Amino acid sequence: MSKEVVIDTAKLNRMMDKVKGLPDKLFREKTMSIIATKEKNRIFLRTVGGTGTDGNKFKPYNANYALAAGKLSVNDVNLTSGGKGSMLSQMTVSATDSTARIFFNTDEKSDLARKHEEGKGVPKRAFFGISDQDGDDIYDEYLDVTEKLLKKDGFE
Repeated sequence: MSKEVVIDTAKLNRMMDKVKGLPDKLFREKTMSIIATKEKNRIFLRTVGGTGTDGNKFKPYNANYALAAGKLSVNDVNLTSGGKGSMLSQMTVSATDSTARIFFNTDEKSDLARKHEEGKGVPKRAFFGISDQDGDDIYDEYLDVTEKLLKKDGFE
C-alpha cells in the first residue's frame, strides 16, 4: 500500500468559507500543483531539519541503529535527507483540477516512508503529513494563487 498525502478540494472548501461561490475554475490543475509542490518542499525542509509533523524534534537514533545505518551520530537524520536517491528526493507531486497528491515515486521509498511513519524496523519518524501550520500555509497559498489567476482572467 502506497503512502501518500492527499490535498483535495473538499478539505480546502471546509477551510475557506470566504471563497464560496467563486467560479469552479479556481480549482485548476495548475493551482493544485503549485500548492502541492510548496507542501512537498515544506515536508522536505521540515524533515531534513529533524522535525516531525507534530512540530517536535525527532528522537535520537539508538547507537546500534546509527552505526548499522552509517550515521555520523545518533542525531544524524540523514536517512531522510535530500541527497540524490534518498527517500525525500523521491517525493513526487501529481495534480488534477480537484486533487493534488504528494507521494513517493518508487515502491521502495514508499515502503521506507511507511516504515518510518509506523516505526516498523526503523526508528519512528512521523514526517509525512500536513501539520496545523501547513494547513494554514496551504490556505494562504491557495488564496494567493487563485487571486493571481482571477486577476489574469479578468476577475477583480
